[in-house]
Amino acid sequence: MLTEFEGSEKRRDQRVKREHQVSLAPLPEHPDPADPKLCHALTQDISLGGIKVHCHDFVAVNTPVKINMALPQSHRYLNLLGKVRWVRSLSEGESYEYGLQFEAITPQNNQHLLEHLFGN
Repeated sequence: MLTEFEGSEKRRDQRVKREHQVSLAPLPEHPDPADPKLCHALTQDISLGGIKVHCHDFVAVNTPVKINMALPQSHRYLNLLGKVRWVRSLSEGESYEYGLQFEAITPQNNQHLLEHLFGN
């Protein structure tokens, strides 16, 4: 199953294959602190506009998410906001690939991503 952007290329930014641990937390209208629905994921590629991740938990298309990502080479942690743009079911629904688009990225986080992806 592939939803949103199926068969069409919408990327504006060059993607770089990198694997990093990230955590995703859906941002519902009324979050329940007792059930944060934190998803631990692994990036497959990263760009200045977003990331593709692999995760065992389902998150619906258009869900806003908080993304926490460590950049191990620079010893920095990025806290970003994003939105699920597409979902692909893998392994009969036991895991998923997601396309996440960054939203409202700060100039400082953008600079950290630039340095991480393309060097100083």
